[in-house]
Amino acid sequence: MAATVVIVDDDAEFRRLARLLLRRCGLDVAGEAGDVAEGQRACARLRPDAALIDINLPDGYGPALAAELLGTMPELRVLLTSADTVVRPGGGMAFVPKAKLADADLAELLS
Repeated sequence: MAATVVIVDDDAEFRRLARLLLRRCGLDVAGEAGDVAEGQRACARLRPDAALIDINLPDGYGPALAAELLGTMPELRVLLTSADTVVRPGGGMAFVPKAKLADADLAELLS
């Protein structure tokens, strides 16, 4: 069974492209969210195996959302992403710049 992923990003076009990349890697996109609040609800409802989360969201900070989700779902795999290529989120969370997402081993990072 394919690992399930929730995409949390405020850019609908990026979510569409990420969904295609994730599916090509054999991952199942369980849901999408455009901000922190939607991401919290989607992850609570869908209980995904992984989450692809943008660093900068309109209503909060992606790493803070990731830390919150990991507090309630410690088995969740989190991959943070951003258009800013110099971000280093820390906290043991994986990071891939958006421009390099197509080249990343998403299946390895998220399953």
